[in-house]
Amino acid sequence: MYAPPDSAAALYILMKKTEKKKRRAYLSDFAKDSSGQYRYEGDVFTLDERSPFSRKGFILRIALSLAAVVGSVLAEGLVPAPGMDNSPIVLIPFALSLVALLVLLWAEAGVLFAEYPMRKYKYDRHVKTLPARAIVFAAAECVLIVCQTVHVAIYGAGGKEPAAVAFYFFCILGAAASLYAGHTAKSSLWVHVPKKSRID
Repeated sequence: MYAPPDSAAALYILMKKTEKKKRRAYLSDFAKDSSGQYRYEGDVFTLDERSPFSRKGFILRIALSLAAVVGSVLAEGLVPAPGMDNSPIVLIPFALSLVALLVLLWAEAGVLFAEYPMRKYKYDRHVKTLPARAIVFAAAECVLIVCQTVHVAIYGAGGKEPAAVAFYFFCILGAAASLYAGHTAKSSLWVHVPKKSRID
């Protein structure tokens, strides 16, 4: 159905305002206490007793994944693999992998540094989105492997075969570590504690 330009513009503005309200909805869960400080009074999430791991185990798994992912990407940049010096076929996917890394790190760091019980808006931003972000990063690493292989097939390894093998290893390690974090977040069981049920 065709919408006149004015109607389309009005609809777009309305959608933007609605989206903005949703992003700021959590602010209504803060209230001033007797000392004038803002205090969170909204819903929280805690790990269920039936979860396959405790809170310490959950944090440890996410932290280990974070270290492995960051270490693997740093190693990818330092290894003198074919194409990493001047080939757009490899450098562009590597740059996209870095962007995917930042997106993943934002979720993982949010999980590691969030207070416990975890506030609902932080749970929604970090725990719930971590599996999808992990898949995106793993996919970026797989694309990087394919592009590296294409570069070697076209231009050869130039005597850098060991570096190419190491590059593949670190890409696989980074992808596996990110998927491990995503699996950890997805398999964890959380209990939603509504605002009305909280006892501070």
